[in-house]
Amino acid sequence: MIQRLAGYPQTVVLSGDVHFSTSMRLDFWNAQATTQTANVVQLTCSPCRNAWPADIQAILRGGRFAQQLIAGIPYERLAWKEKAPIVVPQGTAITPGRRTRMRRAPSLLPAQGWPAGVSVPEDKPPDWRWRLTMLSDGRPRDQFPRPEQLAPPLPRFTPASRTDSYGRIAAAHAELALSDRELLRTSVFLSTVGIVRIEDAAGLRTVVHELWSIDSPGSVQGAPATIHRARLSPDPGAERPRLKVEADA
Repeated sequence: MIQRLAGYPQTVVLSGDVHFSTSMRLDFWNAQATTQTANVVQLTCSPCRNAWPADIQAILRGGRFAQQLIAGIPYERLAWKEKAPIVVPQGTAITPGRRTRMRRAPSLLPAQGWPAGVSVPEDKPPDWRWRLTMLSDGRPRDQFPRPEQLAPPLPRFTPASRTDSYGRIAAAHAELALSDRELLRTSVFLSTVGIVRIEDAAGLRTVVHELWSIDSPGSVQGAPATIHRARLSPDPGAERPRLKVEADA
């Protein structure tokens, strides 16, 4: 499906029915293209009713996949039409899941997290690559209709007092997960209506996703509590994903 969508340089996919709202951008490189081939932006607006209960919200936000994306760390993938030609030196340990995916055809594998010594033959580069990023509302706190619903800054980590620092940070995470605070910068679980528009300035095309939810507890008025902006025009300066080993970290 991604390959078909990437046949168009700029694509917007409108989605719903998952009981939360969010925006994602996928940057795509086809074959041996050194510059970005396509952008696929997925805008999800759901629900206008039937929001997930608080315990399910905590589970969804607490998953490893969600935590990485919410933190702004993109997912990068390398793909081959046939079995992956990645070379793993004898005696090098990789997870069974990765070994299984390497044997599939086509094969789709993470770009990150490979042990030192793993490589891709120069004559067998990936047939396509992509990078998935969750979009975040970058407005300053004082520009939000409900700034009290934004996540507070976490306690600072102090190297000289690691155990205490880890404890305070973990406690802050737990308190936030159990509170009724809405995390409005990335994924939104409130009843929401999405408004989409395209902006074109000096040849740079951008899609804007406004997620309107209640402007205060108990109110019947709405406000653009979350605004995501995604570049639609391919970025000629974006670095394409590559296989990363431990030495690259």
